[in-house]
Amino acid sequence: GMFGGGAGAEARYTNAEGSFTIDLIADNEMVVSMLGIFADATTMAMMGNVIKVGEFSILDPEQNLTALVGTRIMVSATGMDSKLMLPAVQVIDFDGLAEFDKPS
Repeated sequence: GMFGGGAGAEARYTNAEGSFTIDLIADNEMVVSMLGIFADATTMAMMGNVIKVGEFSILDPEQNLTALVGTRIMVSATGMDSKLMLPAVQVIDFDGLAEFDKPS
């Protein structure tokens, strides 16, 4: 697979309003704790808005965006108001990332 244990990748975006970071995090404790939240729609709704991108859900508590891909990969955007970060998160190839999560 592309990701090793607890591996990740980071991308920084800058626009007129400022800059923000999108992190891809695989196989760590944070992903495990988010799995429980994402498995429960009620818990998710209490934590923020839920935005659907295809079959994937993005949790939006206003200052960051978090999405889970499969059971091992978390996508996290931080640094700006979520409304400004959402367009960049929505164009992430979640289906492509999910392919990495499947056993080869």
